[in-house]
Amino acid sequence: MGSDDRASAVYLATADAARRGAWVALALAILLPLASYLLFGDRHLNISDEGFLWYGVQRTAAGEVPMRDFQAYDPGRYHWCAALAPLFGDGILGVRAASAVFQGLGLLCALLVARRVARGVGWQLFVGLVLMLWMFPRHKQFEPAIGAMAAWFAVRLLERPSTMRHLATGVFVGLAGYFGRNLGLYCGLATGVLVLLLAWKQREPGFARRAGAWTLGVGLGYSPMLVMFAFVPGFAQAFGDSLRLILEHGANVSRPWPWPWRVESAGLSAKNAFRDWMTALAFLLPVLALPGLLFAVVRTRAEDLKTRAACLAPAVVALFFVHHASVNSGAWHLAQSSPPLVLALLALPQLFPARRGAVALVAWCGLALVTLGFSLSSNPDLTQTLGQPSVEHRIGRETLKLQPRHASLLAGLEAALARTVGDEPVFLAPNIPSFYCVLGKRSPSWWLFFFWEATPEEEQALLQELGEPRVDWALVFESPRDVQDRRFSDTHPLVWQHFETQWRRVPAPGLPPDFVLFRRR
Repeated sequence: MGSDDRASAVYLATADAARRGAWVALALAILLPLASYLLFGDRHLNISDEGFLWYGVQRTAAGEVPMRDFQAYDPGRYHWCAALAPLFGDGILGVRAASAVFQGLGLLCALLVARRVARGVGWQLFVGLVLMLWMFPRHKQFEPAIGAMAAWFAVRLLERPSTMRHLATGVFVGLAGYFGRNLGLYCGLATGVLVLLLAWKQREPGFARRAGAWTLGVGLGYSPMLVMFAFVPGFAQAFGDSLRLILEHGANVSRPWPWPWRVESAGLSAKNAFRDWMTALAFLLPVLALPGLLFAVVRTRAEDLKTRAACLAPAVVALFFVHHASVNSGAWHLAQSSPPLVLALLALPQLFPARRGAVALVAWCGLALVTLGFSLSSNPDLTQTLGQPSVEHRIGRETLKLQPRHASLLAGLEAALARTVGDEPVFLAPNIPSFYCVLGKRSPSWWLFFFWEATPEEEQALLQELGEPRVDWALVFESPRDVQDRRFSDTHPLVWQHFETQWRRVPAPGLPPDFVLFRRR
């Protein structure tokens, strides 16, 4: 066999292996989310954050516009779920299935990155399971999935920075912004840095053409939003108002970074102490790993960028996505921003070719241990399911398996409100939008979450919403366990005073003591 024949045979074998790896990645991206949905899809119900998504999907399917007609994230996730959810169910199960499909797309991109270092079905299965354990909670699958997609586009850009790949990356950035402005910002900054890094490292002609293609792609990808700005009445103003609210109040309730030396286990149960320590350990990963990874990005020679792309590109993406965990440093926010960092750590052996096996053993085993401890203590699919008794509870035409105390809570609320409120509209506060969906009601207020201290002007606007059209019922979850220990009576004192003086408290047998039912006098 001549040298040309041998080269051709090697090329064909490599191409065949690449195709097999891609098919394995596709199969795992379908089977793992499907298995998770079948095992946990009908388990428990988050009446707060999950209800925020569920209500928005219901109203979008009914023809309303996110952000304009109700408090919402950017429209992409609502349009996605409203389009796909009816294929799987007419309630929360359909929304969860639609989210799982998007999760599968993100997992596919992550596995396509990881197969550059994790070859073979067994290793890809390991990587897929690790990633799945980090992708929670299920009502926020769009964040980790888009992070994984960003890593894949970034890797392809470093490996072959053609004009078409710059264009495709830009299109992805724009689409990410359609699903979340913060996601678009993270993806845009990360890939923009890589565009500049390539121009600095390689110094090849055509930078203006490639950067222009990336910029054009951003505009094309963001076109669904641009169309809504131009043709949906009131949407542009609503978008601007939402930006103003974020600047004034922030997008999330702040929570400090959980450094290990701040963990106080005294007085905690063993379960809660384990959770807090594992959360602190997981939050150490970006602190310990990112500085070295970013140093490697700067020091890597131009000719080595391609062979190190699966590690370096996700590291750059992780740098910007970790901001999501820094704003509200809870376990859920870290999980939502984790896939790029997890992929960078899985590809760490690329930086040490001479000690590839040893580095892989240490990095992968360490990551697996942290992943297992973190997910077992913080992933609600596991913490609220494994070893927990469950009872069936009917919501509409769907049946959920809930913990007995949660099923009792829902049953008591449904019965109490059926006897008192009936078919009349009701205002719910501060963070229980799931009950709008359970009761089949529309919120009389634009607001669904009341988690910051309102100004007097904002409180007067809320009272006006409750008066025009007239709303005679209000159910308030008034507990010290409210959002970050802030009661509705503390964040909205004027509205609470109005309820106490102009409305009357209505006793409702079966209503939990933390819930206060008001009726207008």
